[in-house]
Amino acid sequence: VLTNDELKRVWTAADKIGSFGVLVKLLILTGQRRGEIANLHLATVTDDAIIWPKEVIKNRREHTLPMTSATAGLVSQAKPQRAWSKPKVQLDKLCGVENWTLHDLRRTFATSLAELGVAPHIIERILNHVTGSISPLARIYNRATYQKEMRDALALYERHLFTNVLARIA
Repeated sequence: VLTNDELKRVWTAADKIGSFGVLVKLLILTGQRRGEIANLHLATVTDDAIIWPKEVIKNRREHTLPMTSATAGLVSQAKPQRAWSKPKVQLDKLCGVENWTLHDLRRTFATSLAELGVAPHIIERILNHVTGSISPLARIYNRATYQKEMRDALALYERHLFTNVLARIA
């Protein structure tokens, strides 16, 4: 899990590396898997959500993620990405953060949501985990999508990120 200072350094460095930087910011803002962000061009983007088809999702279940305003602005700039290693090396040099992976952004996102008081089952829905805090039996009976709760959690995280983490970018 990255510290707030490390996260700010990664975000700032992402501004300097073009389209790859846009994808890194989307990873920070959404907590999605790298493969899902790479496949944004195959997702359906509506006015208020991103819908990935099951064919491009790790767990093979369609995933609908509500969009915040910052995410919507970045999605419109996103381009397909195949190579991740070389741009990641460049990002590492620019940000100065050592020994981290892009997947650490997902852990950082989930941990931050938990620290902000978001319920575990909402975090799991945002991350599109099949297992999690709702048992398989409960999933049979509870078919709620939690879109409103997910949207509220994403908005809370975005406010936290811009107010408490990125606010002092020089």
